[in-house]
Amino acid sequence: MNKKKSKKNPVILLHFFMGMLLFSCVHHTVTTYTYKEDITPFRPVYQPTNLIVKKDSNVTTIPLTRQTITPTEQNNQALEEKLARIHERNKTIKYVQGYRILAYSGTTQEMINKTKEIIYELFPDENPEVKYVQPNFKVKVGEFYERQEANSMYIKLKKYIPDAVIISERVTIRRDEQISPY
Repeated sequence: MNKKKSKKNPVILLHFFMGMLLFSCVHHTVTTYTYKEDITPFRPVYQPTNLIVKKDSNVTTIPLTRQTITPTEQNNQALEEKLARIHERNKTIKYVQGYRILAYSGTTQEMINKTKEIIYELFPDENPEVKYVQPNFKVKVGEFYERQEANSMYIKLKKYIPDAVIISERVTIRRDEQISPY
């Protein structure tokens, strides 16, 4: 039975290739179609720059000028009151989501002190914060509103503390740096 199948396979393949040859030789016609539509009724019509007035037999040209529109209802007072309320409410916000640099996370007191020394040497104005979050101590430095701000300190710190990382954390808003809109 296997011998009969093996004889049929070449015949089937021969028919298949003959069919492919016939179909590939068929002349294909390519039709080109160009899309044409008149859209002039939908185009905007612009006013002329001058107004032509005909009275009797006299023709006069009047140049068009822009009219100044005076506001009839001014919301300045209501807007100022709303902005003042927003400003007062914003004064009560003490924290914002920002970024800090996690310089060390571990249990070794020696490494905590070494990390703090490096931070004090590189950034004398910064005060590293040590927190205990069971089972590790964490040394964090800096409070930044934007990740780009944290990145400049991070690059300098990374040379001396390779395990330092930028973390997203709640930071205190420094009111002395804030610019008041009033």
